[in-house]
Amino acid sequence: MQDRVKWSRELIPSKVIAVKKIQLTQLEDETGTVTTVKVYLQFGYGINILSTRVTDGAADPVFDGEVFSNNINGGDIITIIESADFIKDEVKMLLRNLP
Repeated sequence: MQDRVKWSRELIPSKVIAVKKIQLTQLEDETGTVTTVKVYLQFGYGINILSTRVTDGAADPVFDGEVFSNNINGGDIITIIESADFIKDEVKMLLRNLP
């Protein structure tokens, strides 16, 4: 993942704005876990989200180690905030709690 982040930042100058690590237990038998790491890169008015996952135990390792890339621009983010009920409510709450 680090190599992909470095390559992406060299290709298009960008800034790492967040890194998230999410660990989930398999629902069926609770013996395996899936850990997903996401890196959010901002370039101008756009966001590039790089993600990869690692499985442990009974989890399905099909995509382990592969890095996926998704892009979203500011206009899309505004549309989502304006239109998606639950997301809109969460954003309002976050904005109210800003210092």
